[in-house]
Amino acid sequence: MNLSVAVVGLGLMGGSIARRVTELGGRCVAYDADPTVREVARKEGIAVVDSAGDLSDFAVTVLAAPTPVVAAMLRDGEVPDGNGLVIDVCATKADVVAAAAAGGLADRFVGAHPMSGKAESGFEHSEAGLLVGATWVLTPDSATRPARLTEALQFVSGTFETGSSIIRPEVHDQVVAITSHLPHVLGQALVRLADDDTNVALAGTLAAGSFNGATRVVRGSPTFPAELVWSNRDRVAKAIDQTIGDLQAVRNALAAGDRDALDEWFAQTSLDDPRPMQATFRLPTNSDDVAHLLDYGETGYLARLDGTGVVNLS
Repeated sequence: MNLSVAVVGLGLMGGSIARRVTELGGRCVAYDADPTVREVARKEGIAVVDSAGDLSDFAVTVLAAPTPVVAAMLRDGEVPDGNGLVIDVCATKADVVAAAAAGGLADRFVGAHPMSGKAESGFEHSEAGLLVGATWVLTPDSATRPARLTEALQFVSGTFETGSSIIRPEVHDQVVAITSHLPHVLGQALVRLADDDTNVALAGTLAAGSFNGATRVVRGSPTFPAELVWSNRDRVAKAIDQTIGDLQAVRNALAAGDRDALDEWFAQTSLDDPRPMQATFRLPTNSDDVAHLLDYGETGYLARLDGTGVVNLS
């Protein structure tokens, strides 16, 4: 692997990316603000510098620090020098993409979000294979250079052996508010409910697949989900309001003894096969902007690079 990659932030995501690039034989140099993390990473074979200012002239720079830190770096233009691609791995995109534009980095930046992780956080839980095969979300906007989008696709497909779902930043944030951020809130609420129960010991004993699955995301540091929800707070608040309305409908049916209404409520929801339709066609990549690509993907599409260009797989 000839790719050179700088990683800023050695948490779960940054650590996993640094481990993967290093495992593949690429040139990877990383930085983390925590000197203890830097020392641990060095001992585990990651090339680490003691100042972010020592990073320059990499083909790809991955910003893997917490979302507020990444947004500030982009807004202030404080990214490694050079002309290489800059991506992030933050869980919300609209504010980060806007920060890149405000910092004059739109010509280098493509927002990114690998859709994988663990309940635990930190470098000690990172793995070289964590993101292999996991779909990445890329969130270009109309200012994104097509060449940069292609570079991002190449980095993802070449390093992690997977495709990328290309979607507008604001649409991404709307979706993950429901599929990722709200579940953290609901999982926490279930744990709090069990903790408040007078039979808390029995609640733990009797917890089976439903409870354990719904609360898996609660395990680990409480700082991460709080940051996650806060970073997308307006959309999460809207999702909570919608959920309260649904719960109230169930509550009303139970209070009224209306089994038909309850049956109807449950019958309205079913999870269809979420896999995309496999209708393959080629996407143009040589225009002055990517707006035409995003027109295909108002709800996202999977794209993968082959030898002749970008192919839409969905």
